[in-house]
Amino acid sequence: MGHGTAEVAEVRVAVEDPDAGDKVAKFELYEDGEVVESHEPADGGGQWSVKHKTVPGSRHYFVKVTQADGDMLWSAPVWLAVVSWK
Repeated sequence: MGHGTAEVAEVRVAVEDPDAGDKVAKFELYEDGEVVESHEPADGGGQWSVKHKTVPGSRHYFVKVTQADGDMLWSAPVWLAVVSWK
C-alpha cells in the first residue's frame, strides 16, 4: 500500500465592499464543513492568503467572511482532489 503525502493548497481571498466603512473582522477557511484556518486582520482589510496542508482524497472548501458589524458572506464551494501518492 502507498503512503499519503501532504500537499499544500494556496488559498487567496479578496473582498471588496462598496460601503467604505465596512471592515472585515474574520476570514475562515472550511474543509468538508469544518474550520481549518482562520485569520482576523488587524486593519480590517479585505485580503487574505493562506497555505493549507491537505492529504490525498476529495475535499470541498469554502470561505466565510464576517464583517465587524456581524454581516457575513460565503464563497461558492470549491472541490479539490489531491491524488499524489508515494
